[in-house]
Amino acid sequence: MNQRKAFLSLKLLLLLAVLLLTGGFFLRRLRPDLYLAATVKDEDELKMAKLSTYEELPLAENDTSVAKKNDRGILSWPHTSMVTDYHKADLSLYKGRSRNEKALEGISIFLDVGESEVEDVQPSPGKAGEGLQKKREDAAATDPVTGFPLSPYSTQAEEEKSDETDESQEKAGKPDIPKSQILPVFSEQLQSRLEALGAKVITTRSRTEQKGDLSQAAVLASDISQHFVQELQEQKFRCTDLETLIPTLMSAVNHPQEAAVSAVFSANGASPELRLLLDVERQYTDVLFLSLRLSGSKGKENGLRALYFGDSLAASSGAAELSPERPGDQPAYLAYGSSSRRRLAEFIERNARSLVPEISYKGNRQAVSEEALPAGRFTNVTAVQVDLGFSSSENDMKILVRNEVRESLADAIAGACFQFYCEP
Repeated sequence: MNQRKAFLSLKLLLLLAVLLLTGGFFLRRLRPDLYLAATVKDEDELKMAKLSTYEELPLAENDTSVAKKNDRGILSWPHTSMVTDYHKADLSLYKGRSRNEKALEGISIFLDVGESEVEDVQPSPGKAGEGLQKKREDAAATDPVTGFPLSPYSTQAEEEKSDETDESQEKAGKPDIPKSQILPVFSEQLQSRLEALGAKVITTRSRTEQKGDLSQAAVLASDISQHFVQELQEQKFRCTDLETLIPTLMSAVNHPQEAAVSAVFSANGASPELRLLLDVERQYTDVLFLSLRLSGSKGKENGLRALYFGDSLAASSGAAELSPERPGDQPAYLAYGSSSRRRLAEFIERNARSLVPEISYKGNRQAVSEEALPAGRFTNVTAVQVDLGFSSSENDMKILVRNEVRESLADAIAGACFQFYCEP
């Protein structure tokens, strides 16, 4: 090879190198997924490398400095969402559908059925989340006259006596089931009817051993957050703040007393992290959250009530001033879907009253009412709590142990979900 040919070969090699470098540069800029797939072999490293190339989802400012006082003197977060609307559920597709096995196809219903323990989040000054206390919501923990706590021994004796009565009645063949099985059996009856309409049903009690409302809300929060992150990634976006929050939400499912969990699910108002979560959840109009309970009131009330947490109570559920000594006090969140929640509650109560007149509510309150429900405050999908009856009411218990009554109530609630989405 003479000198001229050698020089020409060198030029060709240099030109090829420049083309390869230029091609790699443009491939990395225009198709980073292909570039990474060709250069990174470890699957975990490849996944993390791809995430680093995604565009960060723009978020509105989420500092408490943006909170302003409302007409009640309570600091409140802006009503507008801080999160770009990426989950778009077209509910118009459901209007006018026939009631069949495809009516609620695409709708997810989180079903929480059972006794509830409320995590009473009361952080000590300067120690967010410590000093948690639990109290029973369904079995009245205080004497209705004196207001003093009931003895755990007397409560236990009453429960044992009730179980003995249930067993004796069951042997006599009077009730279809004992009182202790009303909610578990009803959960199965309602789930089968909702699934028969095509809905996807997620039973929160199958995901956690905890009975608290916070844990049930965390099951929903964890699922929706992960779904939203996945939707973003499909569009080559990411939300680092939400990704960082997910491990805490997963911890809340079974460990609601952890300090990190209490810092998110603040005792009063909504922390910045909870605001982010609620603004994500408000996009999921194709999700329902139903809580089924037996009320533990010791009064003379009886019958079914449908309850929801809305903006009227939310406007007062916050701090007038923020203080480092009270980290559990945060601004109020005012963007709950109150009208949707009340609409579903009214459908449920009206259907139940129509199909099972003997379970109609009698008392000094309203059958459909906005009340301070922890699960309703910690979630921002259409959420309703249904108190099927009062455990203290002998009449309610006699009615609810009957299988045909529970079947009718399951039809009433499933029918209400169908009406909520499909009624014009």
